[in-house]
Amino acid sequence: MGSVARVKYRMATVMTIGGLACLVATVTAAERPPTIRIGDSAKPQWAWVDAPPAVVRQTMATLKSPVEQWMVNNVIDYGDTSQHVVVLYNENWESCRFVIQRERWIRLGGEEGLKMMSDMFGKRLGALNAETNMDDVGRLCGSLAYLHKGPKRTYLSSDFWTRNPSQNAWMAGTIKEKRTLKQYFIDPKIRGDGAEKTLTCWIITGKGGVEQWQIRISQREGTGRIVGITVNEVTKEGSFSWGLVP
Repeated sequence: MGSVARVKYRMATVMTIGGLACLVATVTAAERPPTIRIGDSAKPQWAWVDAPPAVVRQTMATLKSPVEQWMVNNVIDYGDTSQHVVVLYNENWESCRFVIQRERWIRLGGEEGLKMMSDMFGKRLGALNAETNMDDVGRLCGSLAYLHKGPKRTYLSSDFWTRNPSQNAWMAGTIKEKRTLKQYFIDPKIRGDGAEKTLTCWIITGKGGVEQWQIRISQREGTGRIVGITVNEVTKEGSFSWGLVP
């Protein structure tokens, strides 16, 4: 091969390799779906997330506010099975909750949401009985309330003032008598024989309301499945206030 031929061969090889590189880059870019950044990326990763446009549209339909006003709880390791949970919410604490699995965003609502929560806490749900430590049950109730209805919810119990000694911080709502709030300081209750049980607990919300939760559980072979959740408003929003920081 002459010198001119060698130069032409090398040029052709470089062009071919370059073309392949461009092709690979194009394919890679095409395979990676576009995302929209939500939250404050100047903060640690728990405060922001890159979400697919379909998730943003779905959330916008619920929150009815601009993306720029949303806040983010991005928890990489949540629950007993270490799931990636993202909560998108606005200043009124309305929210959409998701679990991310293999880049798929699964909304925590309806039957699929109950199944996902069951998978996250199946062992604890399966072990619930009247002898279970009530502190552990209360924390489980708080986790399920957070996933099912969103942030700014904490469980009430007989030792609520001990856990939250700043009593006046909870009394900035329309009801000023502490004894009225205190009547809901009830430990979670587990009822039912055999495999079917109902967990009842009381939750105070960031909007100053009290909710009664009834969580129906089916237990099989050491694991539990949430069959349904009923939430009843016990006191209206604004009756009390949110005493935790933030």
